[in-house]
Amino acid sequence: QASGRVHAAFERMVDIRGVGPKIASHVLRDAVLIWDAESMILPIDRPLLLPVDKWVRAFGDWALYSNEPRDHADWLVAGQVSKLVRQSGHGIAAFNIGLSTFGSRVSPTLEDFSKTLLMHVQELGDAV
Repeated sequence: QASGRVHAAFERMVDIRGVGPKIASHVLRDAVLIWDAESMILPIDRPLLLPVDKWVRAFGDWALYSNEPRDHADWLVAGQVSKLVRQSGHGIAAFNIGLSTFGSRVSPTLEDFSKTLLMHVQELGDAV
């Protein structure tokens, strides 16, 4: 949308029978990525581009809560992870796709996720 807001589009999608917040976030994320429009989306709406799955939740627990699982609402996890990603200078859409790929291909179990993620972060730090 020209205003930089996607909340209205998100709400319209969620009103469709069978479409919940996660599906709506996937659609918005992919549309924003395809049209390279993330920089036009206001920060207040960027969490809507982050569908919260088990990998986003595990990353949030690891990065925000010292790896202690929390039972926060998806919108809160999306907001906090979105802010962290934005502060790091990266895009939400690409981060989300990368995190899902990392989780499903590199660390396929949640039990190994934190250990594997930390190992890769340390390797990146050593390479820099």
